[in-house]
Amino acid sequence: MAKPIYVLGTGTSHDGSSCLLKDGRICAAIEKERITRIKHDGGNDTEGIMYCLEKENIWLDDIDLIVQHTTTGQFAPGRVIDRNLRAPIITIPHHLAHAYSAYGASNFDECAVFVLDGAGSPLCYCTDRMGEFILYSAPAPDGNERDYKENNSYYHFERGKWRLICKEASRVWHKVTDKRVRTFTENSIGNFYEWISTYCFRSFLDAGKLMGLAPYGNPLTYNEEAFVVRDGIMLLNQGILEKFKDRSVSQAHFLKNFQYYADIANWAQRELERAIVFLLNSRYEMCPSENLAYCGGVALNAVMNSKILEKSPFKRLYVQPAAGDDGAALGCAYYGWLEVMKKGRVFPESTTCFGKVYSSQSVKGALNKYLHSDPGKPEEKGIGQFESENYLQYIHYEGEGYIDEAARLLSAGKILGWFQDESEFGPRALGRRSILADPRINGVRDFINAEIKHREDFRPFAPAVLREDLLIYFENDIESPYMLKVNQIKSNWKEKIKEIVHVDGSCRTQTVTPDWNPKFHRLLQEFKKITGLSVLLNTSFNGVSMPIVETPEDAFQFFYSGKLDYLVIQDIIVSRHASRQLKRGSVNVLSQSSRL
Repeated sequence: MAKPIYVLGTGTSHDGSSCLLKDGRICAAIEKERITRIKHDGGNDTEGIMYCLEKENIWLDDIDLIVQHTTTGQFAPGRVIDRNLRAPIITIPHHLAHAYSAYGASNFDECAVFVLDGAGSPLCYCTDRMGEFILYSAPAPDGNERDYKENNSYYHFERGKWRLICKEASRVWHKVTDKRVRTFTENSIGNFYEWISTYCFRSFLDAGKLMGLAPYGNPLTYNEEAFVVRDGIMLLNQGILEKFKDRSVSQAHFLKNFQYYADIANWAQRELERAIVFLLNSRYEMCPSENLAYCGGVALNAVMNSKILEKSPFKRLYVQPAAGDDGAALGCAYYGWLEVMKKGRVFPESTTCFGKVYSSQSVKGALNKYLHSDPGKPEEKGIGQFESENYLQYIHYEGEGYIDEAARLLSAGKILGWFQDESEFGPRALGRRSILADPRINGVRDFINAEIKHREDFRPFAPAVLREDLLIYFENDIESPYMLKVNQIKSNWKEKIKEIVHVDGSCRTQTVTPDWNPKFHRLLQEFKKITGLSVLLNTSFNGVSMPIVETPEDAFQFFYSGKLDYLVIQDIIVSRHASRQLKRGSVNVLSQSSRL
């Protein structure tokens, strides 16, 4: 039997990650933050690489090729791959890594690929500058291309071959804010949205919050154009941001001026959409294709994604689920397989779940620590043995009985942590590491936001819906397995399941099918049998500024210290002992099951 061919892809920007291909197919992938428990962690990629190797049970010397990317052109020392290895190490520019992630993960044989983010690699490191290259900002001085970064790129892929159609690069400039040096890129749509995010939320990494805040804003408050078209080129109106003089300095300041920031978010979202529509139509004219694969951090804007097919000539759209910097590691691995090793394309499965599978033994080992009031003194207990002094108690189910019981608990108004199989790769919980609830229960959204996730009350939750029942509840037949598109709720359902409906009537839907999510699909089916409803509130299994849980230990720690009612972890259901139940705050979800 021939030895498998392994290609390792890895990245060291913020949201660092690593990915391992085995004979052209992803066998392991993980974001660094899931391991270190530090949100948006990047830099040294040793933890991610070792996780992938451990999952596949191989050594570094088994790797045949390593492909890496960075947004700075430099790699910090002390990485596990710094030592002498037999595998060659190749570095590719950031946008090319993004592009290969979208093409490689799609099922398109031929497509255009559009990459849009805040900023990619310095222009001097862009080795993909072949074919037609367009630099839209002022030309970089000779020998000083380091001061320019790529901010969007448009490629064409066909039968594993690629060519660059257009790359837009802009000058990088630095600004001191609160004694910190921040880097901005002129004429970058992504940097524009990040600037507004920083203005409202004090962090450029909170762009997702901005999308949720926008519907609360008044569209008539701000109407100036953030981008202007000049000689067929869209440029940022450099002076417009200087007009905003009341940057949020604290959460209290933000809440006191909520409507002011909501109005700005509404304006920024509209301008983002206008600019992207212009770019997509412009790029299509350069190189038409019916198929578009889309990635980069801006591609996580689900509101915009739902408008691309409506407002551009493209007929089919694939948005790479890990569209941000974490997904670029996938592109590195695919580049190594297709471009460097010249191997044939292996079309991917639809799953985005590439983490480890944790055995029942490892789950029980982690659980044992939390069975007593003092988790520092573990003591072995038999499966299903309940002790009066225990803080937690559990039942181990045979077969799929735990799914039936989970559906019953949800129908009774309980809020569950749901931990199954391999973790999702990317920022969305898709039914492997989720918090679930019945969307008909009044106040459940506010309770989860305030008491479980400890985040802002305007943040919406996604509906997970059986794909076959989508049009029962929603206006449009939009396939959205990765929560990257929005749909409008039908008027007759808006009040019935309002806990997953945003203020503007939109929902960031997840359409669930049995092919790669069989347990979650079955849970929805069982919930439907009991309630007649095939929709659940689904949000990521984490708290504010916390990565999604990865290990059983992560899940038990969250459950032990929080206010979830039950934890369904593999085929074990964990609950709190009746004498040690945590008291709710002002919203008592448990008592509201009578409203069903």
